[in-house]
Amino acid sequence: MKRSARVRRFFLREELGVVRE
Repeated sequence: MKRSARVRRFFLREELGVVRE
């Protein structure tokens, strides 16, 4: 389950990066 939290943070960071671009 800890991996799920890491994957969620990764997706969130990618989404934020796309919005910034």
